[in-house]
Amino acid sequence: MKRSLIFFVCAAVLFFFSDGAAIAQSAEVKAMMKDANTMFRNADKDFMAGKMESARDFISQAKEFITKAREEAPEDFQVASLEKRIDSLAEKIEKRLAAKGTASPAASAPPSGSAPARLPATAGRYLMEADRALKKVDLLLGPDRNKQAPDRLAARVREALAPAEENLAKLLSEYPDFKDHPDVAPKVERMEAARQELETIEGARASSAAASGAAAAARDAESGEWMKKLRPYVASKSNMDDAPFFDAEKELIPYGGFDLEARELARRHRLFAEAAASVEEYRGTKKEEPTEILAETIREIGERAAQFSAQLKSLGESALGEGRTKIGFARERVDENMAREAKGEDFNALSRDVLLGIGESLDSAAVFLPSDHPGLLEARRNAEELAALDGKLREKLVEKTRMIPDRFTGKEGEEIRAAARSALEKDAPGAVLLRMTVISPEWKEEWKYQEGADRIYHLVSARNVTVQAALKGEKGVDLLTLFVYSRRNPDWSLQPMEGYVVYRDKMLEENVEKE
Repeated sequence: MKRSLIFFVCAAVLFFFSDGAAIAQSAEVKAMMKDANTMFRNADKDFMAGKMESARDFISQAKEFITKAREEAPEDFQVASLEKRIDSLAEKIEKRLAAKGTASPAASAPPSGSAPARLPATAGRYLMEADRALKKVDLLLGPDRNKQAPDRLAARVREALAPAEENLAKLLSEYPDFKDHPDVAPKVERMEAARQELETIEGARASSAAASGAAAAARDAESGEWMKKLRPYVASKSNMDDAPFFDAEKELIPYGGFDLEARELARRHRLFAEAAASVEEYRGTKKEEPTEILAETIREIGERAAQFSAQLKSLGESALGEGRTKIGFARERVDENMAREAKGEDFNALSRDVLLGIGESLDSAAVFLPSDHPGLLEARRNAEELAALDGKLREKLVEKTRMIPDRFTGKEGEEIRAAARSALEKDAPGAVLLRMTVISPEWKEEWKYQEGADRIYHLVSARNVTVQAALKGEKGVDLLTLFVYSRRNPDWSLQPMEGYVVYRDKMLEENVEKE
């Protein structure tokens, strides 16, 4: 039942389309079909009656009508069906004539000055198909040439030329005596010209492809070497294509918040500096255009570096805010003590640690912020004004100035004192050392940014202690505060101790031994 239903539906669809094709025929096509059919019937009638010459004339006329009809309606199945019947009868007529020994029109050349012989119907069809194909080729090589993609032009021309080559080959094979016919020879010449043009196009394309291939190989080779250097900075563990490049120790992580340990922040800072230097090296030495993946790698390194810079700028703003807060609190204390001094009451100067802490905060901010940052410049001015006011209080506290006793409990006390003495000899040559105390109970490990020879700030580690020393010179006794420090090498070993003077205050000689 289902098979019958399917057959019925298919038959109905076939009837619909065949009927639609008939309805779609133009009046002109119908007229040509009618004339072709009339000539075909006349030819068939004479063929059956043995009138081969008359049959040949009628079938040639039928072929002319059906050829024109096919040009107007190339998809019409009725035209195609009648054309097939005409071709079949034409072949039978030619075979019958050949058997009788009757020369065909192709067997003898026309007398000089006479009209050229008429092409056989089949030869005419071959010539018509060849001409149609050559017209397409002429369009592709002429008006439509610039409309074609350069890498597709040769293929399009070869595809269009194939029917012309096929039909002319059949014509010359079946009717060799017509090779110099005035309708045939020009088509052959057009075909040969198209072939030569096609060879030129394909030769140029091959040369261009070879050059492009060499350039692509050079580009891939150069990009491949740089991928090994640059891709590890941004390779993703989850990306299979990145597997050969992934290195967790080299991956750039743009986060740089205060919650990171100092050593980790320093490591990230160093990696970004390395990546930036590698990108600059690539730009200075590259010869070829980068592959897409290498260009993407360089863009991503830049994007991550911008994010990290933004994080560091945030660190600078935070350090500046911290410095401003310290300045505010310290200024309140200085103002209070200046008011007490004016009333004749007891007063004090700021602890040196307060001014030192302010300086450290502003120095940290200066690492990440531009030198002309308005907020940083203002904070520097406020800190200098604060130090000047505190200095005035200190001048009035000379009689009360005392040294802090020794507090250091480590084993390196003598080495610390030796480093401090070396610093004092450089700072105040000829002065007499009256007393020295190491006032830090133990070493303090600190991290700080320092500009290196490569003009990049590096986070370095050092340990330090604070030392006081009373020196007697020509203008009296000075109380000097020094830092003795020892930097760490990359392998965490320590460099020799060094010292430098941080502050200098006046004091009375009789108070040197008092605490």
